[in-house]
Formats: sequence, structure tokens, C-alpha cells
Amino acid sequence: MWGSRLLYSFIFIATCFLPHTGAAQSMFDRPAEIVVIQFSPARKDAGSPVTISCFYYPKFMVKVIKGDPSPNREYASAIVPGSKPSCEKTNRTEDYAGWGPFTGVRDGFLFFDSGSPGDHGDRGFVITNSNGRMQIFDWKVGTFQSVRLVLGGVVLRYRRVFPYHCSLYYGPATACWSEIKAATGLTNASAPECRAAYEDLYRTYKMKWPQWAMDFKTHPATVSYNVEARVQGREKSFTPTPGSVECWPSY
Repeated sequence: MWGSRLLYSFIFIATCFLPHTGAAQSMFDRPAEIVVIQFSPARKDAGSPVTISCFYYPKFMVKVIKGDPSPNREYASAIVPGSKPSCEKTNRTEDYAGWGPFTGVRDGFLFFDSGSPGDHGDRGFVITNSNGRMQIFDWKVGTFQSVRLVLGGVVLRYRRVFPYHCSLYYGPATACWSEIKAATGLTNASAPECRAAYEDLYRTYKMKWPQWAMDFKTHPATVSYNVEARVQGREKSFTPTPGSVECWPSY
């Protein structure tokens, strides 16, 4: 993975112990220890600097690699079993579990963000358990509102992002909003005001890609709303919770 021809010079190792403070610590388990190892390329053409952060939990370690010289991978996270495995470039027993920034652990469930936030703060996330047998993927805006455990699974509250294949330029005047309500369970919600967002899209396209500007009214819609997601085994359900519904056209 690292390549025998890539030479790295050692910079520092830092060991951190986290205090019982902060809102994030109340939602996720506090690691007993964090060890950070950083390397810099010995040659300018040997790749980007590499930072390895090891988060220690009672039964496993989460190792996050940032700046891997392999292409198309800024973050790579591995699960290493054991109470105190070594924090090093490669671990013989490591099992890769995530490819985005590591968010935290909640009783054996590992949380990762996926990619960079979009124009509306929307980004994907991945949740997997430490044995790799369960994986959840969805899209949200902002951070989780709450995370709690249930028998064999997890219940999450967050602002969900739901892309759909039809346009909401005309709001409830078309069948699109009825389809979205049926797909999301937003049966009692009013149609969001989306026309202004479509008009903004038109102005952007007219300046940058005028050949595609005229069909802006037909762009598929994306809605965001508050949700409680329950995942137990292979069963997954989404129940809307109180809050506004917002809308924008997908690009």
C-alpha cells in the first residue's frame, strides 16, 4: 500500500487523553487514547504528507490515514482488533471500513462522513459496526441531532437529504410533491417553496452554461427534512419528525 520506493521521514508522535467535555463527547464514546503519527516525504515527488491517527477503544482501534499517496483517497480508516494494538503504517489484522473523515464511535458503531459538503451543507455519511457486517449509507445536512442504541441496531435523528427524480418548480401543482410525500412519509407536510432556488439555478447556468439553461425547470428536486432513522439488522425505516421541509434543484 505504501510502496517500497516511497521514503518518509518521521516528524512527530503525539499522545492525547481526552477530557469529559464537549457536546460531541456526549453523543459518541470517548476514546481512551489518541495517538498521532506524522510523516513527510523524503523527496518532493514521493507523495503528500501522511498523518496516522489511532483512536483506542476497549476492543479495537480505529486508525485514520490522511494523505495516503495512492490516488483518489484522502482518508482511509481501518479497524484493528485488540485492546492495545500498535499504531503504525500497516497492521496485519486491519480491516478497512471507511473512506471519509472519521466522526466517532458509539458502542461498536463507527461513524464516517463521506466527501465534502455540497452547496447546502449536504453530505453523505456511512455507519458500520466493528465487525463489518452492517453498513448504513444516507445523506444529511449538518450534524446528527441524536444517536441512541437499540437491541441489534441504532436510532438516529438528523436532517435528511432526499433527492428525487421529478421537478418541484411548480410546487404542489404537479404530481411530483405527492410522489415525494409517499416516498418519505411527509404526508402532513406542506409543499416547500422551491421556485426561488430554481430561478437561482437558471441565473447560474445562464452565465456559465447557457446551452443548458433553458431546461432548468425540469431539474430533479432534492428535499431536506428532519427524520428519525431506525436500523436494526437488515431492517431500515425513516420517520419524519417535526420541522420545516426545504427544497432545491439537483445539479
